[in-house]
Amino acid sequence: MPPSIETLPSTSDSVIAFSNLMERIDRRSYHTFEFNGQRLLFDRSTGTTLEVSELAFAILHGHQSLPIAELVQRLSNHYQGIDLQELVEPISSLKRRGFFRFKNVNLEEQTEALEALMETPAQKNSASDGAILQLRLPLLLCLA
Repeated sequence: MPPSIETLPSTSDSVIAFSNLMERIDRRSYHTFEFNGQRLLFDRSTGTTLEVSELAFAILHGHQSLPIAELVQRLSNHYQGIDLQELVEPISSLKRRGFFRFKNVNLEEQTEALEALMETPAQKNSASDGAILQLRLPLLLCLA
């Protein structure tokens, strides 16, 4: 059974702050991977891919598959003397800039919108000589 935050040997304020932050990050909102020796983070909501430090990669990669308490324990064992408080601000900064958001896509709504789109006829734009066609399209945002 994985440890809980309360049972970790050193439950300091930085561990609690780090745990609280990571609990607010949806694991489905990003993907970490390595390519050509680079540690990369792909954020789904912003469409951004950026290179991250070894430690940030370990945190985010571990967060995708481990309970937070186990992640903290593994990080503490692997990175002796780590101060998780140092990582709270950079990750919080990315979160404030729109990273780590996830919105479930309602497939029924998307299907209906696409079907309506296929049934919408093209219309001539009355403000021009007819060379410009205007489609009446519903606004469809897909963050998947």
